[in-house]
Amino acid sequence: MASVASVADGAKVEAIKPLVVTATYHNVLAGQADPLRLTSVTMDVCVLKQAFNFSDPKFVQLTANLAGGILRIGGTDGNTYSYDLTSDQPPTPCACGGKAVCTMTRPYWDDVVKFADRTEHALIFGLTANLTQAQDLVGYALASNQSIYAYTYTNEQVQPEITTGYRALRAQLNASGCGSACPRLAGPDVALQRHSSIEAALTDQDASIVQQLEWVREFTGLAAPTLDVVSWHTYDFHADDLGTVDHQPFVASSPNASRFWNTTYTGLAGRLLANMTAIAGELAPHAEVWLTETDSVCHQGVDGATNAYLNSLWLVQRLVLMTERNLTLMARQSLIGYNYSLLGNWPVEPIGPNPDYFTTLLYRTLVGRELYALDLQAADSARTPELDQVVAAVYASARNASQRVLLAANLQANTTLQLNISGFDGSGGSCEEYVLTPYTDMNRLPQTNKPAYESRVMALNGVPLFVDEAGHAPAMPGRPRDACGGVELPPLTFGFWVF
Repeated sequence: MASVASVADGAKVEAIKPLVVTATYHNVLAGQADPLRLTSVTMDVCVLKQAFNFSDPKFVQLTANLAGGILRIGGTDGNTYSYDLTSDQPPTPCACGGKAVCTMTRPYWDDVVKFADRTEHALIFGLTANLTQAQDLVGYALASNQSIYAYTYTNEQVQPEITTGYRALRAQLNASGCGSACPRLAGPDVALQRHSSIEAALTDQDASIVQQLEWVREFTGLAAPTLDVVSWHTYDFHADDLGTVDHQPFVASSPNASRFWNTTYTGLAGRLLANMTAIAGELAPHAEVWLTETDSVCHQGVDGATNAYLNSLWLVQRLVLMTERNLTLMARQSLIGYNYSLLGNWPVEPIGPNPDYFTTLLYRTLVGRELYALDLQAADSARTPELDQVVAAVYASARNASQRVLLAANLQANTTLQLNISGFDGSGGSCEEYVLTPYTDMNRLPQTNKPAYESRVMALNGVPLFVDEAGHAPAMPGRPRDACGGVELPPLTFGFWVF
């Protein structure tokens, strides 16, 4: 009788021979990025409209655990958010969307700024489309000596008129005398979202992306003297790309579900960054390029994917991709609120971390700025095409200049990855191992027929990761190994090895 193996969708299939790959490290720089800035976070203005409590002790601690990055507050709701900086009253909670009249009062704005300072995050704030109110807020922050890292003016608006706002804001900042301490101006926060086949998008034939890039070119040409940053947003998928419906749970049985971990789809963001960088380099060569909002699935995410272990497979791919391309800032949507948040779908769920939170913490702890060249070769040449579903990268260590960190992800749904490592000094010697897997111990988690990757709990070397009641992160030690010439990853899992 043939042996069987459990796979991601919970079915039983014939056991598949492991994919054996040799990974050869070369001490050649292949890219670099600041891990703290690359793991920055966003909050949607919708959360502010609901008068979220920025003083919640657990939320403060959980965010402080991510200190050193950027907090960007913005989104479409920011276009219609009003400010009353003469009022000393608390804000009145209101509904999200463009129809409700929602007003941020002075004490609430002060709370937002204090929260960013307290948790050691530089603040990017998306200003309302009402230019008078936008300038009032900027003026108040300047007069109050509040530290704002950057402003954007409106969110995902394709209107040449917004360049008037950028010119007015630049004039205001210049006149203030803030000098090198002035907040940066970033824009246009354009949405580059695929609306056709992946093949069309990869050959610059997606009409929506082409149109949006034309707008970026027009905007940057008009606003270049006012800009410090050219900014953009992207998500790899709409829910229906994956066989799922907006605001409904992930459908793992859909034939399109596997697109989620397919590097053809997730790699499009690299091409989009190249397009943005080319435009900025031509029309605003002094400006940086920032990816100020991104995640795997747009429109508030998908339960069972963006809030589950599965999204961490997407996240590590995105971090490698953007380090290769020297991106200076990436903000993951979102810190809290909706199904793609790090800290739960507030107010529907209590505040608490999803798997991406621990992936982010571990990445920041282990990984340094530099990325080095790594070659992959399948032991069986007939299986070379399967290398498209293996992500492997070598980084400098964040802890020791002489150490290197291997990040590897097995994006195959049914096949174990055996990675033979060469090129390191003392290859085959000792290392620390950090293997991240979905936690599915049914003694602790509700019984479910869902695939393991939909777990909301992540395990490090088999041990589930939880924060304490106050929000303090757990210790996340590696597992010492005496022989590290070869490592093994189950299907749809990833890990780090420190040499």
